[in-house]
Amino acid sequence: MMKKKSTFLFYDYETFGTNPCKDKIAQFASIRTDKNFNIIEKPVVLYCKIPEYYIPNPDSILITGILPTYVNYHGLNESEFSKNIYNIMKKPNTCIVGYNNINFDDEFTRNIFYRNFIDPYEWSWRKNNSRWDILNLVIACYVLRPFKIKWFIKKNKQVSLKLAHLIKINNLNFNQPHDALNDVYSTISIAKLINNKQKKLFSFFFNYRKKRKLVELINIFYMTPLIHISTLYNKSKYMSIILPVIWHKYYTNSLIYFNLNENIKNFFEICEKYKNKKKLNFIEIIKKNKSLNILNVNKCPIFVPLKFFNVKKFLNFNINYKYCLKNLKLIKQKKNLKEIILNLFKIKINNYSSDVELQLYNNFFEEKDKKIIKKIRNMKNINEIQKINFNNYDNRIKKLLFKYKYINFYKDIKKTDKKIWQKYCKRKIKKKITIYYQKIDELMLKYKKNKKKKKILTQIKEYYIYLNNLTS
Repeated sequence: MMKKKSTFLFYDYETFGTNPCKDKIAQFASIRTDKNFNIIEKPVVLYCKIPEYYIPNPDSILITGILPTYVNYHGLNESEFSKNIYNIMKKPNTCIVGYNNINFDDEFTRNIFYRNFIDPYEWSWRKNNSRWDILNLVIACYVLRPFKIKWFIKKNKQVSLKLAHLIKINNLNFNQPHDALNDVYSTISIAKLINNKQKKLFSFFFNYRKKRKLVELINIFYMTPLIHISTLYNKSKYMSIILPVIWHKYYTNSLIYFNLNENIKNFFEICEKYKNKKKLNFIEIIKKNKSLNILNVNKCPIFVPLKFFNVKKFLNFNINYKYCLKNLKLIKQKKNLKEIILNLFKIKINNYSSDVELQLYNNFFEEKDKKIIKKIRNMKNINEIQKINFNNYDNRIKKLLFKYKYINFYKDIKKTDKKIWQKYCKRKIKKKITIYYQKIDELMLKYKKNKKKKKILTQIKEYYIYLNNLTS
């Protein structure tokens, strides 16, 4: 299944918010295992200090129970924190895996690396590295091979995909959710459970986790339908029949596809109605009709060839197979299909935000930029940074340095420059502090009978007061 010296690195974050571009990580935990899920290295737990300009979200703190004062006492600054994580992840032949990591944890990893002058992508592919997501595997198992594993069914009769629910109902003994290390142990247990109970399914999706393997299942030339298993289709029990139609012109990992279970005829009618509109694009159309969509093949999507599935079972997933075939025929008869789709995606949609922290996906850094980024990461003092002529490089680099140098070299900064940083922090704090004070009061009222949460909320408010005084 895996190469002789290959390993799994299971990891998890607890965070102070849900936005990977703006919010900060509180805790990181990882465990490295062999191909049989035997732990082969000592578990790692790290905490990250909060910069002075950032206010953590009280809702997130209530979920994790990790206080700002705790991470500021026990944690590393963001630069050292990210370097430690990078050194763990970059080990060759590592499959980096978590539970919903593709859409959550991996995005935090990319963004913290980007802010701290570490390549945001190489950790997941260089030196035969890869990534995978146990949540996707769990969904596939529930859809295709639900037997032999117990499932937590909610009051609305829908299955719960929460890690804590799966652990509890399968008696896997980890019962402290929202602690990063506990969640890592839990994820390993779920992976081991599925591997033991449904080994063929586990092996199939592990082997098809990488883009180059997934592409083997995609046949655009013959327009061959596929089963796509995803949380996108929660109304149809996590599955739909899709038709890959074309690769995106600007984003090489993005596959444009039709959901054959949606109203394709209506899609073409909308396109015809708005065809003379000069700035017509995908976003406008998708608001009116959800049959056309995009997925990223570098995010380990779950594909299954149609021939592997029993057609009679489609009704169990709220899929009308005959309707899908009718839509397939309609699409294949459309002579100008390629032209219609390319017209929708002719505009390259970039993020034009002035905030550099929101610009990770604007463009890839060029080779010359990567060299200076690596150089900055290894610099030991502020004087080395100030000698760089930034006119020759991507303009994001200079902007990212503003926070980076104050956080990492504050002691070496001139007094006049420190005032600039203090004004910046003050401005950022003032923007949110009143809103968060109000939020604390609302939560105090909501949890007035919960002593534990009231105590946490009191400590959060004390931290907000401290931050406000620090920047006043």
